[in-house]
Amino acid sequence: MTRIDVQITTTDGQCPATMHLPHGDGPWPGVLVFPDAGGARETFRVMADRLADMGYVTLLPDPYYRSGDWAPFDMATVFTDDEERARLLGLVGTMTRDRIIADTGSWLDFLLTRPEVTGSRVGTTGYCMGGPHVADHRG
Repeated sequence: MTRIDVQITTTDGQCPATMHLPHGDGPWPGVLVFPDAGGARETFRVMADRLADMGYVTLLPDPYYRSGDWAPFDMATVFTDDEERARLLGLVGTMTRDRIIADTGSWLDFLLTRPEVTGSRVGTTGYCMGGPHVADHRG
């Protein structure tokens, strides 16, 4: 499994993401991972690694890219620290339906044009905040 840092052009700028590739020769099917409210962080990169180990090119974008270089959250304490909880909820509040739809289109376009990805469709998965984002893009 290989991780590659990538930048995805969206309507609002450049979105950093990690792309996780299976071992061996591709192309492989693609999967887009929507992270929880804590955002793209090592926990989700490990999840994406697991999907890559199962044979999927996995894309994990940073849904909070508009906020610049935000500091990761400690999810074990974020809800017991008033300041951190307010920061988290502030970022979550920026995730409007219109932004989610626009970003998802950019992320899917990026993934589907990669030479490592086969086919014209990709799978999606999400957890917590990311779960409803998956449901918004059923086709």
